[in-house]
Amino acid sequence: MAEMNTLMDALVDEVRDLYHAEKQLVKALPKLAKAASSDELREAISSHLSETENHVGRLEQVFELLEEKPRAKACAGMAGIIEEGADALKEDRRLRRWFDALSPSMRKGLGNLVDQAKGAEIDRPSVNATVKLSSVITTLLALTSAVKELIPLTK
Repeated sequence: MAEMNTLMDALVDEVRDLYHAEKQLVKALPKLAKAASSDELREAISSHLSETENHVGRLEQVFELLEEKPRAKACAGMAGIIEEGADALKEDRRLRRWFDALSPSMRKGLGNLVDQAKGAEIDRPSVNATVKLSSVITTLLALTSAVKELIPLTK
């Protein structure tokens, strides 16, 4: 870390950190947009990419005003966020491949069980709702165990 003797040193250091964070996002957001599971999400990420590119330009203007070269200082926080996003995308792809490998009847059955579970989540103070939820959970666990034997989750 550079030695900071003045408030100006601290300001430049923070601007460099922000610059690196925004530059990392400019690289990562197109990958996230490409992997997005819906058009709405893809459009939101693309819109954010445009905003992020504007942020990079503004930070370059700040460097110019401070009479400093635009230079980044590693931003570990943003790197961690991007890494978590990449891990989530890998998990999503892995689960999608698993689901795609299910037969149409298994997919339908799984969908019906999820719908039942959603119905059981409605706040009803009756014993029937609790029994229904317990049955749904038991059935889901049995289905999950059977499917795991049929289709191993592989990377």
